[in-house]
Amino acid sequence: MSDRIAHYNILSTIGAGAMGTVYRARDTVHGRTVAIRVITDGMDDPARRARALDLIRPCTALTHQHVASLFEAGEERRSIYLVYEFVPGERLNAALAGQPMNIRRALDLTAQMADALADAHALGLVHGSITASNVMVTPKGHAKILDFGLFAGLSEPAGDHQGTADAADRQAARVEALGRSRVGYAAPEQLLGQRADQRSDVFALGTLLYEMVTGKHAFAGRTHLDVGVNVIRAQPAAPGAHNPDVPRAVDRIVMRAMAKNPLERYQDAVVMAAQLRQAAADVQGQTAAREPEYRSRTSPLRLALLGALLVAVGALAAWQWRDPLRQAWEARLGTPPDPVLVVLPYYVPPEDNPRPYYGAGLSEELAQRLARVPGIKVLGQSSIRASAGRPPQAAAADVGAKLALTGTLTPADDDWTSMTLETRLTDTRDGRVIWSGSHRSTAQDLVALQAGLTREIATRLRVDYKPTAEQGRSALRLVNPSAYDRYLEAREAMASYDAGRAVQLFEAAAREDPSLIEAQAGLAEALYAQSVFEQREPFGGVRARARRAAEAAFAADPDLAITRLAMGLTASSTPEALQHLKRAIEIEPAFWRGHLALADAVRPIDPGRAAGFVQRALELEPAQPLVFFQLAAANLAAGSLDAALLAVGRGRSLAPSLPWWDAFRDRIALARPGAAEPSAGAEPREAGDFPPGIIVRAAALGVAGRAADAAALAATLVRRHPGSCEARAMLAAVLVEGERAAEGARAAADIAARAAGAPDGSGWAGCAAMAAAAVNDPVRAAAALRRIASSDAERRAWSLVNPLSEGYAALKQSVFPWSNVASAPAVIDALAQIEAAHSAMRADVAKILQGT
Repeated sequence: MSDRIAHYNILSTIGAGAMGTVYRARDTVHGRTVAIRVITDGMDDPARRARALDLIRPCTALTHQHVASLFEAGEERRSIYLVYEFVPGERLNAALAGQPMNIRRALDLTAQMADALADAHALGLVHGSITASNVMVTPKGHAKILDFGLFAGLSEPAGDHQGTADAADRQAARVEALGRSRVGYAAPEQLLGQRADQRSDVFALGTLLYEMVTGKHAFAGRTHLDVGVNVIRAQPAAPGAHNPDVPRAVDRIVMRAMAKNPLERYQDAVVMAAQLRQAAADVQGQTAAREPEYRSRTSPLRLALLGALLVAVGALAAWQWRDPLRQAWEARLGTPPDPVLVVLPYYVPPEDNPRPYYGAGLSEELAQRLARVPGIKVLGQSSIRASAGRPPQAAAADVGAKLALTGTLTPADDDWTSMTLETRLTDTRDGRVIWSGSHRSTAQDLVALQAGLTREIATRLRVDYKPTAEQGRSALRLVNPSAYDRYLEAREAMASYDAGRAVQLFEAAAREDPSLIEAQAGLAEALYAQSVFEQREPFGGVRARARRAAEAAFAADPDLAITRLAMGLTASSTPEALQHLKRAIEIEPAFWRGHLALADAVRPIDPGRAAGFVQRALELEPAQPLVFFQLAAANLAAGSLDAALLAVGRGRSLAPSLPWWDAFRDRIALARPGAAEPSAGAEPREAGDFPPGIIVRAAALGVAGRAADAAALAATLVRRHPGSCEARAMLAAVLVEGERAAEGARAAADIAARAAGAPDGSGWAGCAAMAAAAVNDPVRAAAALRRIASSDAERRAWSLVNPLSEGYAALKQSVFPWSNVASAPAVIDALAQIEAAHSAMRADVAKILQGT
């Protein structure tokens, strides 16, 4: 054997068998250690090699923390090679060694494998031969399924063998081919010649769990042919018959998974995983509740002395532990408070706090998890950072919460590789701490810790806590500490409305840990904010990048509100966006960002419905300035200018330094007949680096007869953000207004040329219409508007700008520069076509959003 395969240097031999030789090797391109399985047997035929590789290569798409990833499958020297992630640890069969495993441990490992299979099955992939020898238990105690793709590529196709052998002979041949190590885990249908499917994997998982809790194989036999016959015909005793410690719930899970008829098994590994975790939680609860019994002979005098001593000790303990005892009493017998709570940032001692975003970030993550639990309502999620240092009762009173969750985070070392979290739940009616917990965690276990805290708090609040598959997965997740740190810092940037910095941090986190769902979803949201809200470039320019991040998050877990939000924001059509966003608020009813995203999506079509979604967000987040910005936007779209001004005033009272409010006042003034001088006074002001505000201010200056000031302001914005098409269109408008028509015409022509070759959904048609209006060209403006009217993708793209620059409302309200062409018959006719399309869409919107 050569010491090199492709760009892999062979280091040592791991093992050899019927399925080829496995080597440990070094990947010289990526600098990682890998395991390479080389298969030569039966691979002389080029057609067979090609067919095997075609079947194996789709498994490279599977990435899961409990699967040894298949990096590559290739062909070399009349053989094929499969390059896998190298997984250190001990194989499950060696870990068992014929002995039963701890029940809780067995359930945890099996749930991990069920999660992995669920992801594989969702991609249409089947393992086909899960056994105790191809599951590795890592040094950290996690399960890793090995050899995904191997059996898909080398298994026999369904159907009869050629020749005249009868059914029994064919069955014996199949059993012989499997060998003793695999036949006891193969599903009956596989032994009968049918192709393995996801239910075959479920069967194998059931046999593994049987072996783990009993120390015995489910199907025994003197020879592997006997074992195969028993798999097809025999019904094994339930695991509890061999091990009395096995709960009946585990018996039921195992026997259902090993049902002979595939239709009677779990049809989805997600359901099996959820039931495994519920059984594990029940086992842990029963273990904690179990107390040893002691029996001894003693004299009455000794009993009396012992009793007196116990009374004295009990009295001392009651005094010493009066607070924990009171908590326990309240937890069991007291009246539970309403589960409406506010979460405050974890306090980090100043001398230990080089990461000021960490405490608030963890609290935000915990708040989101608690909000997903039916029966628990979390208020003020967006104002967690602002509540740092405030008394819990005051913070709760601001939002109307009954409970306050507070805590202290103490890092154990300078690198924050581990930390202690002290968490307290306070009843704000009387200031009593009704629950507290101390937890030590490594940085990589922080997501699992949050899942555990959520369960403990829900139990204390006596809500009907039923762990979902996602919660079960979270309880076992490990994260890259550095990536998670960057993720929390990115959330800090988003909270301070710095989407550009958030994009960089989310991207860095996703690169370090591609499986960090939260970073991928956050990246999609940050790109949307940077492009749509901050309007630094057309969303069409970043949509593909944002969509990739959204799809990565969604593929990892479609049942999270944040992944649905990411998919909704990056959707190319309004119906698709609404379906995802509706699902987001169904998953998490208190998800205020989801309600605002829905308002954004429907505002041009149905401003009244948009205002309803904003009002719901306002109930959840009464101190969030962005809610009042969106409330003003909904009223502006509806033509309710006074109501929009009122919302602006309420938002300014919360965050007077934000540049949004002056910009909105200028925009509202432009919509009123005879718009006057801009609100900010005599001197032009950039109102911070907020492109939509600068665009509106340039328009206001132009209308006020200060075209030179307007042109200087717009030109500065174009230089700073050359990708902002609306800034270029406004520059064209104020240049024409200032009698620099040739320069304005050139700027508008550049936009028109770019729009002519742009695909539907790019957003360039709306900008081209604005540019045509800027140079008083109603014919070109109407043509661009008709293109928008004919395409849902273009109508959605037209609305994917900040509400201050949104063209549909500006055209209807004859705001500059749309006022140049608003009265032209061709433009009026094109606008009527858009309104007709919106009217038709309203029925679809109502149908999609029914019940929201």
